Formats: sequence, C-alpha cells, structure tokens
Amino acid sequence: MSKKAKHGHASSTWEWQDDDGWKPYDASVQAEISQAIARGEDFIMEGKYMLSFDAATRTGTQINGKTGWRRRMRSVPSGAAAGGGSATKSGGAATKTGGSSTWQWQDDDRSWKSFDDATQAQLVKKTVARFGNYKIDTRTFLQTNRKSDFTRYIRHRLAFARVDVIDWVTEIGWARVKPGVNAPKCGCAYDPDSTSVGDWEPLGDGDDGEPVVELPCSTTKMPCFYREDFISTWFGHKSECPNCKHLYSTRGVQPSGFMDVFSRRPQWIEIQVDFPGGVQGPRQPSPGANYTGTARLLYYPNTDEGREGVALIKKAFLRGVLFVVGTSVTTGASNTVIFGGIHLKTAMTGGPTNHGYPDNGWLVRLKSECMTNGISQIV
Repeated sequence: MSKKAKHGHASSTWEWQDDDGWKPYDASVQAEISQAIARGEDFIMEGKYMLSFDAATRTGTQINGKTGWRRRMRSVPSGAAAGGGSATKSGGAATKTGGSSTWQWQDDDRSWKSFDDATQAQLVKKTVARFGNYKIDTRTFLQTNRKSDFTRYIRHRLAFARVDVIDWVTEIGWARVKPGVNAPKCGCAYDPDSTSVGDWEPLGDGDDGEPVVELPCSTTKMPCFYREDFISTWFGHKSECPNCKHLYSTRGVQPSGFMDVFSRRPQWIEIQVDFPGGVQGPRQPSPGANYTGTARLLYYPNTDEGREGVALIKKAFLRGVLFVVGTSVTTGASNTVIFGGIHLKTAMTGGPTNHGYPDNGWLVRLKSECMTNGISQIV
C-alpha cells in the first residue's frame, strides 16, 4: 500500500460527482476516508467500490469494482459541500478496463500530486512534454525547471478495481444474427442446423430466448457463430474464440490494487505493486472467503527494450491479468495474491533462475506470456 504525507483538512467534506451534480458521501464513508488519510494512506475499499484520493490536491476517483465505471471525487470546505442527502455510490461513464492511471510529481514534503488534465493528456501521447518553464520526461521520470534546472521525481500511478460482473456483449463486441440474413463480418448467413466448435448443439433459429451471435473475428473463410449462452459461459473461462483461436483482451480476475512506476536509478525502472487483502468476489476461486494481499517490487532496464516490457506490464495490470488470488507455489499458502502467469522480474541480479538479470530472452518470453493473456498491443 502506498504511503503519503498526511494532509488533513479539518472541516472538509468528500463528494462524488453524480449525473446531476456533486453529492456528499454519508458520514461513515467520510470517517473512513479521514482515518485513511490520518494513517498516510490514499485509498479505501467500500463494498464493491474503490475510493482513491489525493489529500493534497483534494481530488480522487471512485471506481465501481463490478463494472469498472468511474466517477470523480473532490474534497470541499464543509460549508460549501453540495446538498442532496446521503450519497448513493453508483457507476458513471464506462471505461474499457477496471482501472485508471495518472502521472504525478513529488512535492518538497515528499507527497505526490497529480498533474492537471491538460498535462495528463499530453503525457499519454508523448514521452517528453513541455509546459511553461517545465520539461516532463517519462523516460527519466524527472520534471525539470528549464530556467533553474531544478528537478523533481515523477511517477505513473495505476489503480485497478476488481471486476465482478462483465457484460460480454460489450466486452467482446459480438453481433446477434438471424438465419437467412448475411452476417456483418463474414458476409454469409449461418445454417440453423449446424453446430459450433466446443458446443456441438445446433445453433437454432435464434428464437425462444436463444440468440445466435457472430464474433468480431469471424471471416468468410472461417465464420464464427455461436449460441449466445454458450459463448458467454466460454469467455468466462477462456479468452479465445473456440473456432479460429483468436485471442481477445478480456478483463481478468485480478483483485483490487495499485501499481507505481518510477525510477530512482538512471539505469532502472522500478515498479511497486500493492494489493491489500480482502474478500473474494464471484469470479475468484472461493467467493466470500478472505484472501491475503501482497506487495512486490519489480525491476526493468531503462532502455527501449525495458520500456517496451514495462508498457506491456502496465497494460496487463489494467486489464486485470497480472495477478490473481490462488495458492502460492513458494509458501503453499492458499487464498493469497500470486502472479497470474506472466513472469515478472523481482531482482536486478541472479539471472533467470532468480527472476533477475542478465537474461537475454526476458522480453521475448514476456511478449509470449502477454499474448497468451490477450495482451499484444501497446497503447
């Protein structure tokens, strides 16, 4: 769990932005946030919601763990708090992942503060951004005052909220089709008496509550039609098309947590991953059971190759496939947060057997493992 300097605001109220304006959290949530800030922490879990906040800037993000939807948060003087009674913590604008990310700079008191929205937008597109007297370099993880040459550290903070429910129609982007009508992807009509790979039951005519769908990977040479109930269940366990084996980047079962990407040594990029313990959700191995968290520190060379690997790791984290709840092969402990099948570098030395360097093949293996989890495009 990331620690921050304690910035208390004695008489302030935390609010969330609803579709019709700002609304205050109820008293119990206000108390939890205040207690977390007093402990130097920057998020709390409130039921299915992750509330991530920056006490210094009085801003934050509320993430719905079931849908991945997000809403803005803010802290205002109590006298200026919006009306509206008790807050109903509902979802907002949908995001493709269950996570969010923000670039931050370190102030003199060692607390982290988020760049404004305009700067964030530039840092998504550029490795080096210039604003006024400042140059922000995401390769060196430094902000430099171009007049005084004074530098500050920057970091990339990512947050992931567990996704308990997935709307597979939206997630995959399939289309419902009817017999006798050419489907949009393959340009052909399906045969109601035919079967689909893995299902082996007739597709049917799409009536009686049994819709038939065409996947986006469907082509003229290899049409991919399925009963919607079957393919929804299939994607709950595998992220590939049963027919053509196309891999889809679907959101995984990773628990809620944070990732900080930074550099304190010019030749290394470091990644701090923190997962607090909690209660397992419906997509995890033992729904309703407690699980223990973990914290990991990862190391990657600050080179073009290393930055390519880190970009893949960040995407895997935001897609929820980097860590899972399971049984540790090292300690034998069950119901704990473990690696999710993508091998990560936890040491700077010792070679591959000790998860360190030198290791000439690490990026090739990382790409292959990410590909298996549907992570192939760096964005």
